[in-house]
Amino acid sequence: MKNKAVKLNPIKSKFITSIILVISALILTTPAMAYFGVGQPVIKKQKKSLPDQKIVPGVIIVKLRKSPALAKSNHPMSYSTLAQKIATNAIRDIVPVFKSKMTKGAEILDGIYYFKFAEQENPHQMAARFSADTNIEYAEVKRIHHITATPNDTYYLNQTYTSAISIEAAWDVTKGEQGEVVIAIVDGGTDWQHTDLQENIWLNLDEIAGNGIDDDNNGFIDDVHGWNFNTKSGDPTGLDTQPANRNHGTQTAGIASARTNNNTGVAGMSWNSRIMPICVADVSTEESSGDGNIGFGFEGIQYAVENGADIINCSWGSAGSPSQFEQDVITFAHANGALIVAAAGNANSNNDIIPFYPAQYRHVVSVGATSDKDDKVLSSNYGLSVDIFAPGQAVYSTLHGDNYGSNTGTSMAAPIVAGIAALVKTKNPDWSPAQIKEQLRQSADWVDFTSTAARDKLAKGRVNALTALTGTGLTAVRLTDLSFQDSGGNGIINEGETIDLQLSFTGLLGAAANLEIQFSSPNIELEITNPVGTIPAIGAGETVTLPFSFTVAPGTPDNTSLLFTTVITGTDYIDYEIIRFKVRPPVFFDHDNGNLVASITSCGNIGFTGYADENDINGYAFLENGTGFVFKGINTLYESGLLIGSSPTQISNSIRPIDTNRFYEFTTPNDTSISVDLMDGTYERGRVTLFDSLASNPVGIKIVQDSYIYYDEPFNDFIIIKYTLTNLNSTSIEDVFAGIFVDWDINGDAVDYARFSEDQNLGWVQNTLNSPEILSGTMLLNPEIGIGFNAINNAFINDGFTDQEKWGMLSSGIQARSLNDLDVSTMISAGPLNFAAGESKVVAFAMVAGESVNDLQINASNAQLLWNNNLIPTSDESAPTTTTSIFLNPVNSKYANITVISDKSLQSPPSVHLIKNADSTQIAMAPITGTTTGFMGNHEFSSTGIYQLMTAVQPKYGADTTTIRDFTLSTFSPSQSTVITSLNADELFLPQASLDHDSYILAENVVENSEQILNISPKLALNESGRLTMQIRPELFDKSQLISIFMHDGTAWEQLSTQIDNENRTATAFIQKLGQFKLGIGAPTHISQQIPEVISLAQNYPNPFNPKTRIEYSIPNRTQVNIIVYNALGQAIKSLFSGFQEGGTYTVEWDGTNENNIVMPSALYFYQLKTGKEILIKKMLLLR
Repeated sequence: MKNKAVKLNPIKSKFITSIILVISALILTTPAMAYFGVGQPVIKKQKKSLPDQKIVPGVIIVKLRKSPALAKSNHPMSYSTLAQKIATNAIRDIVPVFKSKMTKGAEILDGIYYFKFAEQENPHQMAARFSADTNIEYAEVKRIHHITATPNDTYYLNQTYTSAISIEAAWDVTKGEQGEVVIAIVDGGTDWQHTDLQENIWLNLDEIAGNGIDDDNNGFIDDVHGWNFNTKSGDPTGLDTQPANRNHGTQTAGIASARTNNNTGVAGMSWNSRIMPICVADVSTEESSGDGNIGFGFEGIQYAVENGADIINCSWGSAGSPSQFEQDVITFAHANGALIVAAAGNANSNNDIIPFYPAQYRHVVSVGATSDKDDKVLSSNYGLSVDIFAPGQAVYSTLHGDNYGSNTGTSMAAPIVAGIAALVKTKNPDWSPAQIKEQLRQSADWVDFTSTAARDKLAKGRVNALTALTGTGLTAVRLTDLSFQDSGGNGIINEGETIDLQLSFTGLLGAAANLEIQFSSPNIELEITNPVGTIPAIGAGETVTLPFSFTVAPGTPDNTSLLFTTVITGTDYIDYEIIRFKVRPPVFFDHDNGNLVASITSCGNIGFTGYADENDINGYAFLENGTGFVFKGINTLYESGLLIGSSPTQISNSIRPIDTNRFYEFTTPNDTSISVDLMDGTYERGRVTLFDSLASNPVGIKIVQDSYIYYDEPFNDFIIIKYTLTNLNSTSIEDVFAGIFVDWDINGDAVDYARFSEDQNLGWVQNTLNSPEILSGTMLLNPEIGIGFNAINNAFINDGFTDQEKWGMLSSGIQARSLNDLDVSTMISAGPLNFAAGESKVVAFAMVAGESVNDLQINASNAQLLWNNNLIPTSDESAPTTTTSIFLNPVNSKYANITVISDKSLQSPPSVHLIKNADSTQIAMAPITGTTTGFMGNHEFSSTGIYQLMTAVQPKYGADTTTIRDFTLSTFSPSQSTVITSLNADELFLPQASLDHDSYILAENVVENSEQILNISPKLALNESGRLTMQIRPELFDKSQLISIFMHDGTAWEQLSTQIDNENRTATAFIQKLGQFKLGIGAPTHISQQIPEVISLAQNYPNPFNPKTRIEYSIPNRTQVNIIVYNALGQAIKSLFSGFQEGGTYTVEWDGTNENNIVMPSALYFYQLKTGKEILIKKMLLLR
């Protein structure tokens, strides 16, 4: 057993420990929960996702981890495990995201690729699959952002906002045309030939127009005036089918830098800085023109940086969760001296609560919109995380086609700030992006919004162009770095720990003195040890690091959000920073066998740590909160988890609650998480230990969760989850129930059909009423402890799922067995269980998938078979019964197959050694496909002699055992006659013409069912009869008995014409074929004249077999007899005999076909002897 490298990402680690600047209070947005049928239902699957964030189908963004060994060929196909996953997931194309990365800091963009696949595949699931690979730093969906203008039908003939921002006075100080500043307009298209723009359009002097050559080797052909990522051409105008996009980009370009003082149109804020137009409009599809969508924004940012842009305007974005890929691109831009200015969004929303990206990323200037009266534009977003405001109401500017018009929104405010930033850059060409940003912020005019919510969350005011250019020695001390040390030393904040923080503050503008930093938190779970720090003095460019510490209260729930505010005050100066952490956020691991992917978590849930589409929008995101339960590429699970309870008021779980706050009631011991082991190479075992100590009224149970997924058919369509429950109380507890709740979403609209099979203890949900093709379900593997099942309509729990309702589903036995055409959840449970103090008990479930009802039920039967044979705990300590067989290949007899069949599951493949004299050769044994306790190995013989075959097995439950079989190996050559002798002195004489070729001949004496059997291998037909002489053993036969040699013909024992030598006590017969022989009395199928005393059923021979096998049985008196073959599902395959028989011993044959003579596949089968009073059953293995 070896440990598997595990990548456990609750949230991208850079977002856990990074500074999330100037963000306010935490508000969770999970749906409210109430009682069944009480209140207005909250339809969670319409409210769970943030609709503002759309994604591009058929593609994900993947960043490779750097590998020194593959530094020169850092391509996804260079990694063997990743290459296999690429093939398994049918990735059609792998394309680098960025063509040219020649500037400094470009290494952050190395190894980033588009992985392209069929558009019907789920990009979130595809990203999650690749993210679990240890060679991947991150895998994300590709997002579509949106332009943020709000159209306004009122048109103004002049720019009424210029006096408020003092732009005319600013132009008296500096004009953009006095420098070389370039403003990139990364937008939906720009009419670069507009009369009021064309003189200011950037020109790529290293590119020759129209020659079809990438003259400057930047990866783009003929990009003389910018680039169009939509059309992949050098014309950034935009598309005729996207009028909103091309007008939007043209308008933002005009606001930032329309040609000024030219007696035409409007004046740009920067007074003639250069405009680099970059069209990043989304691709049109049959379903949508893509108008208003931004599909290549971050590729456009990278292009702008590579080609020398100083200011980059992004008047677009979307609310939701952050992207590490997008932050990487912005960090790259910042490192290369480019300042990104972005619209804060138009939803009248607090960006501190619902972040809007890219405005919310580090190093970005986030811009809100004000009116002509310096009030917040009604639609504008706000918050401490909005860096600055600018006029954004009815802003008049250029439009496509030499037109003009006005628009309202933060899209219009952002290019005003971008234009003024260009003026600051022109006046201070050596300033960094951080200095320009802070100069804009610190020089802004304070404004008094009428909205209390917006006024209370105003960090800085409205931009003032004049003071931005003339203000000197302004104070700007900002938090630029953070690190912490937890007392446990594992980099994870745990309950009860003390955390030592190091906060680094940098002076970005003028020198400052006598600054006080107040460090506080609204969290009642925290005790801050040293809440105040001071900076006596700090100069421009200097950094001061201050220590702070806090203690997390014992019992603080996992995943609790910790919010800290730093207020930096000085003379005429105040600024804010907000820092967030999580207490032990849940992690997950994907079991993946190529056919099925199932996530296990550290919080007791299955598939996801929360919901399938859950976002924690409080500055974090569950970028990877799980993959779900994915069968052949389709996730069918929305939410699932373990519940344990002993009464309506004592329920422990981590699934949806009554209110909006999901509460993780299961926790792992500190410094532990999920461990995953690759067992014998055929399956994985995941293990996590949980306690329900975080529940409001814990049951007091320790849970060891073991999850098993197998790689090979027919065991790769399910996952087994075993819970070992231990009572931690000092007294006994009674009536405990444990169950798995699953909210299934088989269909995209979450309208499905539920069913239950009591025969298999299996409940499932399917996609159609009749002939379903997508099915997923849960089953209880040890139903003897009591089973319950219930299917419910989610309308009853969408308004809240109470503990009383959960208890009802857990403890009510088998209730609703079927539901049709509804959003369905199911609960399968075990109990009641009674525990003495310290006692442990096991409950086991399987989650099963299938492509039809029959397929699902077969897979469920295989899960039950696997549990019964391999995983079930047992008190049976007896040694297993093993059968070891060796078969020489009839075509090339030096090669042999060796099989071992055990009646108990083994800890590992059996240890098989072939011994001759003092030499021992170990035979590598591998599981036989389609079995749970069968193994096969191969050996090539090179010499004759006497051999021992020693087989040692270690059962999972029971005593170890070792068996030894002896045999002789001789050679036959057509050039001479040969005598083959067994260890019991049986002899086979073969004339020289018996065979046409050289061959090894194996002779083995074995005891089967108390009979002496002689096996001669390989089974070859003889050209000339051989003479077989067998020793008559006096302890088996006396001289009064008529004895004959019998040969098994594949179906029955056939009596041969036999000569008896009573003096030497031998029996001789001529044989036509090598095979299996024995001595006996009586007719071919009525072997013994002695009437048996008891009914018996012998092991079939040969076993394993192909194509036929013999089954021998005995009955003591006349009775009705039925011999029937069954498959592993318990389905009758063929009746071998049915009728009355007298007392005696009989044989029947099975040729491996069913009643319709259809050949059955390799598998484990059962044969049953049923008489009037008794039933006997044994296993047999068919190997094709």
